[in-house]
Amino acid sequence: MVIIQNKKAYVKLLVKTFVIASAALFSMSSNVHAAELNRIYGKDRYETSISISKEGWTSSPTAIIASGENFPDALCSVPLAKKYNSPIFLSSKNGLSDNCKKQITKLGVKEIFIIGGTGVISENVENQLTTMGIKCNRLAGQDRYETSLKIADKLENFNEVVISNGYGFADALSIAPIAAKKQIPIILSPKEALPDKVKNYLKEKSILKAYILGGTGVLSSNIEKDFSNTLRLSGQNRYDTNISIIKNFSDELNLDKVFIASGENFPDALSGSALASITSSPIMLISKSPSEKTLEFTNERLIPTRSNLIILGGEGVVPSSLIENLVNKNYIGNTSANIVNFGSIAKEGNYIYTSILVDGKYKLHKMNLDGSNPIKITDDNASYINVVDGWIYYLDFIKGDIYKVKTDGTSKTKIFSKHGIFSMQVIGDWIYYNIDTGVSYFYKVKTDGTLDQKINIQDKSILGGGQRFTISGDYIYTDCLVKTDTPPYNRYIYKFKTDGSNVTKVSEDSSYKVNVVDNWVYYYDSENLYKVKTDGTNKTLLLHEDFTIEGFYSVNTVGNYIYYSVWGVDLGISPNFGLYRIKTDGTDKTKLSDIPARFINIVDGYVYFDDGHDEHKIYMEK
Repeated sequence: MVIIQNKKAYVKLLVKTFVIASAALFSMSSNVHAAELNRIYGKDRYETSISISKEGWTSSPTAIIASGENFPDALCSVPLAKKYNSPIFLSSKNGLSDNCKKQITKLGVKEIFIIGGTGVISENVENQLTTMGIKCNRLAGQDRYETSLKIADKLENFNEVVISNGYGFADALSIAPIAAKKQIPIILSPKEALPDKVKNYLKEKSILKAYILGGTGVLSSNIEKDFSNTLRLSGQNRYDTNISIIKNFSDELNLDKVFIASGENFPDALSGSALASITSSPIMLISKSPSEKTLEFTNERLIPTRSNLIILGGEGVVPSSLIENLVNKNYIGNTSANIVNFGSIAKEGNYIYTSILVDGKYKLHKMNLDGSNPIKITDDNASYINVVDGWIYYLDFIKGDIYKVKTDGTSKTKIFSKHGIFSMQVIGDWIYYNIDTGVSYFYKVKTDGTLDQKINIQDKSILGGGQRFTISGDYIYTDCLVKTDTPPYNRYIYKFKTDGSNVTKVSEDSSYKVNVVDNWVYYYDSENLYKVKTDGTNKTLLLHEDFTIEGFYSVNTVGNYIYYSVWGVDLGISPNFGLYRIKTDGTDKTKLSDIPARFINIVDGYVYFDDGHDEHKIYMEK
C-alpha cells in the first residue's frame, strides 16, 4: 500500500491485476503512454513482407506469393494463408529478390501458392521457385472475380462469404484477418451485380450469410438479393468502414494486439493480415489525418486496455509522429464508462486530472499516473472531467457552471452556467450535457460556448432521459421515461443519434449506468448484470446474485472486463460488499477489494474508485 500525504490523507491502494507483456519485434519498439508501439518494416514493400514473415514464422512448409504491384488477386489470399498457417511474400511481376528466396529457404518451404496469372506474376517467378525444389500451384482465373473463386475452392467447407468490390482494396483488407479466422472466402464483385460465374458458384455452396462490404455506392443493393441473409458493413469512408468491421466482429477478435497499416496502400496490410490472423488481431487502417471514428475507437477501446499497437511499414508509410499523436491526443474527453461514473478522473499524455481534498475543500489537480506530484489546476471541485487537446473541461456540480482551463492551469474560462446541469461529455469540439428536472433533457454546445442547442428526441412517447448518459459513435444511450396509457410510466434503455433522430429501444430494462463497448451495451439492475447488442438483440444474462440488503451499484467496462461494485445502505454489514471484476462473457468472477465503490473510473490500466465515506478517499488498483 502506498499512502500519499497531501495535507489530509489521500490514500491509494495498489493491487496488481494484470501485466502487459512487451513484444520483441523486428525493428524499433517503444512504450508510449497507454499503448505499446512496435513497428515491422523493410526498405520497401517486398522487404517489409520478409520482415513480417520473420516475426510470425520460424518454419513453414507452405507459403503464398502475391503481387506487390496489383492488389485484386492478392486481396483474397489471406484466408488461404491462414488455412496453411503460411506467410505471404510479395513479389514484383518478373522475379523474387535474393532476400525473399533466402527467407523461403530458411523457413523450409516445400510448396507455394502463386496468386494470379502470368500477367501479374510471370513464369520467371515460378521457374525461380521450381529451381529451388519447391512445388508451385498457381491460382488464377480469367479475371479478378474468377481468381477469387479459385482461391475460395481451396477453403473447401464454408457457409458464409465476404463480398467486396474488386476495384478497391481497403474494405477487403479490413476484413481479411476476420475472414481468415472464420475460414470464409473473400469474393470480389463489380459494383452493380455479382458476375454470373460468381452467382452460379455460390448457389452450389448453400451460403447462409453474406457480409457485404461498403455502402450502396460501393456495392449495389442488388447484390443483397442474391442471398437469403446479409449483413452490410459500411461507413462514410474506408476508415469508418474499417472501424465498423472491427466493432462488428469484436467478440471474435483479440484487441490486445492491433496492427496499424496505411489505408492508402495495400501491400503492407496484405502481408500483415497473415500475421494478424495468427493472434486473431484486427488491421486498423489509418490516414495522415485520422477519421473521427478512428480517433474515437482508439480513445475508447485501445488506450484504456493498453493495447499493443504494431505498425506495418516504414516511416514513409506510417510516420511515428502520426501514431504518437493518435494515442496521445484525446478526441473524446473521457471514456463513456468513466462519464457515467461521475467522470472523476481523466487522462491526457502522462498525467491524470482529478479533484482531491486540500484544506477541507476539493480542488482540481494534475498528477502523475501513480498519484505522485499533485499540482493544483484550480480551486474548483471538478466533476465530469474531460481533457481534449490540452484543455480540461469540467462541471462545477455545485454551481452548475461548465468551465474550461488549460492543462497548465492558465486561461480558465466559464463556458456557460445553467441551473440543473447533471452530467456532460466532450466529443471533438462539442460538449454534450443534460439538465435534470426529474427527467433529463439533452443539449449540445460548441467548446467555445457557441451554438448551444437542445437535442429534441424524435419520439413523442419519450418524455425525457436519465440523469446519466453515455455517447458511443453517433448515438446517445440512456434510460428514458416512456409515456404509457396510464401512469406510472416506464423506463427503458434507448439510443438516439446526437441530433435526436433514429430513436431505437435497446432494452425494456432500465439502468442508472449504461456502458457501451464495441457493439454491446452493459447494464445492471439490483440483482442482475446484462449485456445486449446495440441494436437490441442478443440480450444475455451475465451474472445473477441473490442479494438481500446488497445490490449492484456501479459498473465500468473496459476491453474484455467488467468492473462492478456491490453495495448497500449500511457499509460493512454484508461480506458481499466490494469491488469485483468479471469477463464480458460472464466468466472469471474475481473480488478485487472488500471496499465497495461508489464510482469506478479506469485510466491507463488503473482502476480508481471512491467509497463515498471517510472524506472520499480514492483507491487505486492496477
